[in-house]
Amino acid sequence: MLYYMPVPGVDPFEIAKLISTPSPYKLRYVGPALALEYLRNVGIRAGKPDVHVLRILGGERLGYIRGRPTEQEAVQLVADPATQVAR
Repeated sequence: MLYYMPVPGVDPFEIAKLISTPSPYKLRYVGPALALEYLRNVGIRAGKPDVHVLRILGGERLGYIRGRPTEQEAVQLVADPATQVAR
């Protein structure tokens, strides 16, 4: 059984930024999308803003965000689908 656990007071995107950008916690060959996928796999609720998600949320497809969304915008948009359905 897979159990997703929220991390109180910590934004998953901030954790992903620490392990995907130059910092003492940087993991080699890990970018933001892979870092968020890793966090999901270890039980932290996080969306993975890969190329396909960014493209479909952008202005040329569904149009939730004008132009091409940043990874952080995509994560915030898919973080709570119920609020997006109410649009």
